[in-house]
Amino acid sequence: MSADPQEKKKPTAISPKIIRLSDVIAEKVSWLWPARVAIGKLTLIAGDPGLGKSFLTVDIAARVSNGRSWPDGSEGVQGGVIFISGEDDPSDTIRPRLDAADADVEKIELLQAIAVQWDPEEAGREKSVSLKYDLQVIEGLLADRPECRLIIIDPLSAHLGDIDAHKNADVRSVLSPLGELAARHGVAVVAVEHLNKRQGTSAIHRLQGSIGIIGAARAAWLVERDPNDAESRLFLPIKNNLGNDQSGLAYKLIQQPGAMTACLHWSEDPVTISADQLMNPPQKGSRAGVVEDAVEWLLDLLIDGPQAAGEVWEAAQAEGFSKYAVNEAKKRLQIRPEKVGVDAGWQWSLPEESEGVVCKSSDSSASSSESRGKPTSQESEGTEEDDPTHTTSSTLFDQSGTDADLQEPF
Repeated sequence: MSADPQEKKKPTAISPKIIRLSDVIAEKVSWLWPARVAIGKLTLIAGDPGLGKSFLTVDIAARVSNGRSWPDGSEGVQGGVIFISGEDDPSDTIRPRLDAADADVEKIELLQAIAVQWDPEEAGREKSVSLKYDLQVIEGLLADRPECRLIIIDPLSAHLGDIDAHKNADVRSVLSPLGELAARHGVAVVAVEHLNKRQGTSAIHRLQGSIGIIGAARAAWLVERDPNDAESRLFLPIKNNLGNDQSGLAYKLIQQPGAMTACLHWSEDPVTISADQLMNPPQKGSRAGVVEDAVEWLLDLLIDGPQAAGEVWEAAQAEGFSKYAVNEAKKRLQIRPEKVGVDAGWQWSLPEESEGVVCKSSDSSASSSESRGKPTSQESEGTEEDDPTHTTSSTLFDQSGTDADLQEPF
């Protein structure tokens, strides 16, 4: 294989490109989808096959084509859309999905391939679009379409060209010019990417290929199944460098009467679980899992009414829970012991707003940020002196428990 012609020649001069920041005019970020998809930047949508990522990009394209508001209620931006995709058939897949999403298809185009011809007297051929070699072609399309506001690349890996997608330098050599092109023409670039098979790591390391891919993006979103609803999909932030909205959304695929294919129906409720929590749920026996088990056990114990503190501790001991795990569960359920009489002792009960609500996430602690680390007024007035296993409020709010604390017997 011959070397790249650019590598054969050494530059005759090297000079730094330097900018004095006082000469730079500060500007606000321009948004296609406020706080989620920025104009002039690369945004990634990642997920396993079969979760509706392409339906999601169609929904985004449809909203841009007719300027409809976004699922979270924020104001839409109207403009043209270019799909770069060589995998989905335009007649039986892309067009029916756009129709079902109520898109203005006059404003949406598909860049399916590049026609190549070396000799005018010979037949040419078509090749897939390469972001490495064909950015000039894309730039020409954008120059002729100043109203274009969105480019969708589905999937990104199919259009990187003959680079090693696992090498940061190779990835940057393609995605940096793509970002510069997007900024010059005022378009948002949304690219679909798949996940790797790595388990037990953060969501940001689950994207296929080099970490440079997500590094080049200003925002990245995960599409994953809702563990509590098999038909629902969660749209969660993996990273969001420019927006301050870290909440996710949920959607389902529904079939509209008379439509040839399904379309997205968005839930109005925000989703607060993080991508890392969803992809790495606590396992039974792990530190987080033991506390989660204790939360569910204690909720079941108190759901029908108050229990004497001594009886709670006896039951916890019988179930094999440590004092630390029970105290963590007590904190998360906002249980405040009450003295019920001079001789009756202390009892535990659920606060009214917590009854019937199971705390599933270790990060969604039921205790408020205002009370975290501070004893309540009830605790400051007295302690569970008649409970031999009582722990002080400082222990109750201790965040530094170890695996040994979880296993420590009574």
